[in-house]
Amino acid sequence: MILSCSNICKSFGENDILKQVSFHIEDHEKAAIVGINGAGKSTLLKVLIGKLAADDGVVTWAKGASIGYLAQHQDLEGAETIYDALLEVKKPVIQMEARIRSLELEMKSASGDELEAKLSEYSRLNHEFEMADGYSYQSEITGVLKGLGFTEDEFSKPITALSGGQKTRVSLGKLLLTKPDILLLDEPTNNLDIYHATNMMKIVRRLCDELGKTVILVLHEINYAAFYSDYICAFKDGKIARFGTVEEVMTKENLSQIYQVDFEILTIAGKPLSIYY
Repeated sequence: MILSCSNICKSFGENDILKQVSFHIEDHEKAAIVGINGAGKSTLLKVLIGKLAADDGVVTWAKGASIGYLAQHQDLEGAETIYDALLEVKKPVIQMEARIRSLELEMKSASGDELEAKLSEYSRLNHEFEMADGYSYQSEITGVLKGLGFTEDEFSKPITALSGGQKTRVSLGKLLLTKPDILLLDEPTNNLDIYHATNMMKIVRRLCDELGKTVILVLHEINYAAFYSDYICAFKDGKIARFGTVEEVMTKENLSQIYQVDFEILTIAGKPLSIYY
């Protein structure tokens, strides 16, 4: 088990946002948190990462697990291009590389104790550089960007010229470069049209399957949850109304009760998908 939530409660003033929320996620699972606006979905993610403190209850992560969080609103200030944005993640490696090159020049004119000290630092930095995949960081960035659907011609595209969906993909790329064990994605399809939202979900599912990531997504669209997740956690009024496999949650009765509209369920490509009216 990589995540366990036990009786999580959170209030803002007199508004009870989360009410005794309990569930657990296993390693490598993909779980979608769904529900109407104001149900507590994004608040739960912020409690999970410690951005908000729960009023009561316990959040337990697997020991040593690293967490990557993608917020709804992307902050890419400071980067001029798509490639530059991802290069920022590798800044410590780039600085290490620059110091190694500097030491190589300094050692040419050093001698005695000074030379010995520089050789020691040079050896240490080379080892750290290799352990940090310093010799492959550029190809790693290229691979991540291509995996997110960017062409090499787009690598130099200015950040200021990007759409909301492109900025989300860039931010996801930065997150993937940090190599977290768990990805928490808050509305990755927010403000995207059907084409770009569907492509985003395909990219997330494919990359996370290939990289073996555990993923927890907050989604508005129940059909994206059904098609690209393994489990669905459906919220209503700050409580978990249903939690289970896609097939267990995606029933006419469950969805009608959660969303208060009429549903019909169809099966497409082996997945239960909903029609609501």
